[in-house]
Amino acid sequence: MQKGISLLIKETEEMFKKIEIDNRDYKVNIIRKKSIDSPDACRIIIPTYMPNKIAQEITRMCILSILKYTPEPYELWVVDNNSPSRHTKWLRDFPSVNVAFNKTEPVNPFLTQKVSAFRFFNKQGAQLRNGAYANAIGLEIGIRCIDPDSKYIFVMHSDTLILKSNWLRFFKSQLNDKVRIAAFRNDRQRVQALHIGGMLIDFSIYKKLNMSFLPNIRQERYPHMPEYDVGDQITLDVLKHNYQTFVCRNTFNNPELIENIPAAHPLKFLLLDRCFDNEGDIVYIHMGRGIPKSSNRYHAKGKTYPEEWIEFAHTYVLMKKKYLCGISTGNDLAYSMRRYYIDRFFMRHIAVFPHGSSVLDIGGKKHHKRGVFNIDTYGLKVAYVNIDKKTMPDYCCDAACIPIEDATYDGVICSEVLEHVIEPRTVLREAYRVLKPDGIFLLCVPFMFHVHADPCDYGRYTDLYYRTVLDAIGFKNIEIEKQGLFFSVLANMLKAWIYELSKEGRPKGRMVRKCLHTFIVWFEKKAVQWDHDKKRQENKIFSGYTTGFGIVCKK
Repeated sequence: MQKGISLLIKETEEMFKKIEIDNRDYKVNIIRKKSIDSPDACRIIIPTYMPNKIAQEITRMCILSILKYTPEPYELWVVDNNSPSRHTKWLRDFPSVNVAFNKTEPVNPFLTQKVSAFRFFNKQGAQLRNGAYANAIGLEIGIRCIDPDSKYIFVMHSDTLILKSNWLRFFKSQLNDKVRIAAFRNDRQRVQALHIGGMLIDFSIYKKLNMSFLPNIRQERYPHMPEYDVGDQITLDVLKHNYQTFVCRNTFNNPELIENIPAAHPLKFLLLDRCFDNEGDIVYIHMGRGIPKSSNRYHAKGKTYPEEWIEFAHTYVLMKKKYLCGISTGNDLAYSMRRYYIDRFFMRHIAVFPHGSSVLDIGGKKHHKRGVFNIDTYGLKVAYVNIDKKTMPDYCCDAACIPIEDATYDGVICSEVLEHVIEPRTVLREAYRVLKPDGIFLLCVPFMFHVHADPCDYGRYTDLYYRTVLDAIGFKNIEIEKQGLFFSVLANMLKAWIYELSKEGRPKGRMVRKCLHTFIVWFEKKAVQWDHDKKRQENKIFSGYTTGFGIVCKK
């Protein structure tokens, strides 16, 4: 890396330039902060559009992952496609990242006759409806900003993350005299081309064959050629001239590869594209549809959404903390905010138990589990304690007196049980007794949540109570997290109210009920976002509310 640093331009260069693409002039403000003389250094180009703060954070996470996991010399170019200025100011101050601010709205000329005047001037709507063309324009602008003698370019989507420091070397190692492009996956649609979301290109061949990133959707551009998407022409031209391509092993083209990922791996259950290197490690991941998802314009089931993606990037990719896949609050009215935080807590912390560990679930059920977290899918040896025979527990007994020898289990979990116990200390002591030395205890307890008899509901306790009791019993390394603050509690109550209304068939009118449903889904996401704000977490009033606590401690 030191060699690359010596080649950097120390002073920022800024210029305004008109760039003609597709018979249209694009006004571009180019800010060059880092320049490398060596043509062998890869030029990385990321086109982006940030209509909101979530899209802004998706782009920022992508940039930070590149900066963290790319040790060799490179130039990074971010091309912003006319985003609102309030979401782009941070790029000006971002060190060592070159930026091209495209100030001209990239509207597909083939569609201008098919949209109303209102839609044409609705900038956000235009790009969200036709993001493919805007993405191509961003890549074309990026190509015109880099050194024309560059040997390699790597183009990628903003909703991608780098996970390993050898990622760029891995892609480069696949290129040779015959193989001229390498990508993280192949696209199944249209012409089966390599996906532009992560593609390394031999730039000399790109120039020699006069390639382009512009799409040919609905054969609008070239009626005599097959329909193809952004960047697909590169694959078509390479194959046409008898060159070859390389596609990494990935879970999009080969879903069976998911089975090779260990149960405790942080990307086992996060639903996205995973790319493997030659050593079998995941080096590159892609969320897909990041911008439409951030604007609530994409609602496919079984997909990872921005809030989960951003949290994963913060806690695992950038902070290197153990973390397992996030989840969405979802569209199910019966799925409470409280359950969301419980599921997320256990998904994040279950990785503390190595594969094959023996874990005792106090109060859990073998079947008909609540929520989406299922401990039985993580390769652990799980035994259940429950007083209800119908749950078919391994130990049908009182949780305060379990017929198990001391120091038997590697881990103990207890979720939403202690509020149903008259004296919680007795259960906590029992959990401590059956744990092996250095065993881990994972505990979730409610605080501001409605009374629910199962069969009885006795109490709510503060985090200070649990810290004091656990410490007195002998637990160490006690970590307690508040699971949502003021807005999560409010969202939980509102969702419960709307759920009860819907069961009664009220309010009358499908449209009104749908509006209420849409509102609570939006509000839940905002509640999670607002409660993560540092100022609110430090505010005594906002932080004084919580749905409950998640606790991790060790014997």
